[in-house]
Amino acid sequence: MKILTRKRVYLPIVLIGLIVFTFQYNPPVEAVDPHQLIHVTDPGVVGGLRKSVQTFFEITPCTYEILGWSNANDLYYESICFGIETSYVFQEGILKEIANSTIPTDLSKNEVPPREYRDYLVAMQVRPASYEEQARKIYTRNVGYMSPDGESIAFVTRYIYSVYDVLILDLEGA
Repeated sequence: MKILTRKRVYLPIVLIGLIVFTFQYNPPVEAVDPHQLIHVTDPGVVGGLRKSVQTFFEITPCTYEILGWSNANDLYYESICFGIETSYVFQEGILKEIANSTIPTDLSKNEVPPREYRDYLVAMQVRPASYEEQARKIYTRNVGYMSPDGESIAFVTRYIYSVYDVLILDLEGA
């Protein structure tokens, strides 16, 4: 009887662990060393499970538009999720929802073509590996925006038919 009780306790824990680690969400690209990639729209563990399922079933619940950088190197962007528009600021590593009336009117939008930031990235989970460069071009087809200090590029990436992400590429490295 004790063995059956232990199995009943451990089996759900093992299954939950498998689900969490199997469906752990990662954006479609990562930075090449020594650069870092900041996942602005990081959904966390529970949201990551949801985003992984959305990626698997090619569901696009949210889209993002970068509004620009402030002079203090704060990133402003807008999300549209299920028809609801929300504005955000990514300030000193912290994401905050903001009212549209608080968005500065003098945001910087110095465009960086994808071909100029793409080489700092590598596409993830591409099989066969020989298709990595083609996948990276698909994942990073949006224009990026250089921060006023020239140390970061913000861009929107997406899996081929599904979820979007806002990422910041740190050009200075670790």
